[in-house]
Amino acid sequence: MEMFSVGKVRCEGPGEGGQKPKSDSAVSACRCLLTIVCPKEKHLVRMDEGTVMTYLVMFRLDPGEYDAEFHELNDAIQVAAEDTEGYLGKRTWHAPESEEILVAYYWESLDALETFGAYSEHKEAKQRWTEWYDAYEVTVTEVIESYGSGFGDDADPPA
Repeated sequence: MEMFSVGKVRCEGPGEGGQKPKSDSAVSACRCLLTIVCPKEKHLVRMDEGTVMTYLVMFRLDPGEYDAEFHELNDAIQVAAEDTEGYLGKRTWHAPESEEILVAYYWESLDALETFGAYSEHKEAKQRWTEWYDAYEVTVTEVIESYGSGFGDDADPPA
């Protein structure tokens, strides 16, 4: 699967010089384009508005006590995610000043995320969260732009 890096969002239409239109009636006539960089091929791809972009699901948790059932279920959930078409990968960070953990999951579409959410293992874990976590928070976002330098093959989304 080829990974892409999202560049600037640009608006073409009734606005001046690519700027966002000033009136609500002009907004509907605006056509937004995304510039995407394909690092492997070193070329740019422009995508019209409505093209599905990457979604990022941030799972923030304060771990409690994990048992064998947790590890078995957690492993099954990871396999389910990896088996879901549209799953791009994940990254995990541990807060140095606490036990808090942040896991970022990358998805191609909301449909892929919805498919993953329907797995029985995932539903079971959501119902039993109080057995293993002291707190948790999930945030789902659409990636509008991603840029940077220096991470090379370690850039997001993970391969």
